[in-house]
Amino acid sequence: MLTRLEIDGFKNLFGVAVDFGPYTCIAGPNAVGKSNLFDVIEFMSALASSSFVEAAQRIRSGGDASPDPELLFYRRADGSYAQMTIAAEMLLPSQVIDDFGQRVDAASTYVRYELVFSLRPESGPGGVTVNRMVLEREELVPLTRASAKARLQWLPKDSMSSRVQELVKGKARNPYIEMGDSEGTTVIKGFAKGSGRPRLVNTESTQRTVVSTANTGELPTVLAARREMEGWRKLALEPSAMRSPDDVAESAGVGANGAHLAIALARLMETDEEAESQVRAGAAALTNVREVRADVDQVRRVVTLTARVGEGPDLPARALSEGTLRFLALAIIQLDTSFGHLICMEEPENGIHPEKLPDMAQVLHDLAYDPEFPPDADNPLRQVIVNTHSPHFVAEHDDSEILVAVASSRRVDGGFAESLVFGAPAGTWRDGATRDRGDTHGDP
Repeated sequence: MLTRLEIDGFKNLFGVAVDFGPYTCIAGPNAVGKSNLFDVIEFMSALASSSFVEAAQRIRSGGDASPDPELLFYRRADGSYAQMTIAAEMLLPSQVIDDFGQRVDAASTYVRYELVFSLRPESGPGGVTVNRMVLEREELVPLTRASAKARLQWLPKDSMSSRVQELVKGKARNPYIEMGDSEGTTVIKGFAKGSGRPRLVNTESTQRTVVSTANTGELPTVLAARREMEGWRKLALEPSAMRSPDDVAESAGVGANGAHLAIALARLMETDEEAESQVRAGAAALTNVREVRADVDQVRRVVTLTARVGEGPDLPARALSEGTLRFLALAIIQLDTSFGHLICMEEPENGIHPEKLPDMAQVLHDLAYDPEFPPDADNPLRQVIVNTHSPHFVAEHDDSEILVAVASSRRVDGGFAESLVFGAPAGTWRDGATRDRGDTHGDP
């Protein structure tokens, strides 16, 4: 779970510090830059398993990958690029699976991860100047239970101590990743449990983070951080993907675009006899779904999602409306705990009748962890962040769940840049968390 995000120099985000709970609704007008916050989260998720250039290509590429990472950096008036700093505080899973199928126990489950990048001009083919993305700093440090009690203000006051005990494991104090020097070269050191002989990574030549290279139990907490960030998903449901049938041998889970709903439901129904009725009940709040199934064609070896709406006949996914498919997708994802640890969704109110906005808000809330109860298989530590420009959708939320995005001119390197700030309603835990930590982020 992402509990705090600090950003400086990513696109138009400067001095941004945002605290997150299990559920967050970011409200603001169109074109103010709300989506850039989601882009940061997607970028960090991509960096956990890909090279710098590959991660940059995934940000709103629209399928046409561009090898140009410059679009993620702020360009000064003189044509140079500012450094980019991203820091995330997060709760990690206590146990993860490495790339060889072995269970690995994290030494710490509450950590702070910080990355600093710059663009360095170099001579490319034919003498053309290209900007190479350079990792200036990477750090992963443990945070304590005392820190959790001070920072995780969304936890219930009457059960704060017990929830912190459940969520925050380990007593390490030393870094798991830190900067250092070796024979005059800047390196990043990765430690197995905050101590011992480090693994050295030369920052001059690497095009990957240390986190992205952790694939075994050698660096257990680093691997847990990688798995957590790999589970940060931007949900952008596409009708064509949701309507497509699946091969019976398909092993992927539900895709970020809504692909593989049929095989995901089929697997859920194999392990849980209540899965079909639960999906139907979840979708019924938003549409008149009477029955839903995953039909297996043994001859063609394909699985097709089918549903019956109202008094009509059973229809395959290709004949269902986009709205019905969206509701079914959310209902299936709610049961599929493997889908992701963090779900970002833009403008979930689109295409929803105003009378159904309370139901849509409730479905999204149901996806998120309920801090009133301990985390378990029925209450996974899953997080939902949505953004919206609809005042009607905002009205379906408590003040404590809301962040407001406001355009702002920020002072950057002696000049001004059009940016934005995020604020919480006065008196809420987010407003208090920011003030208590003494955050001052630039001059609005």
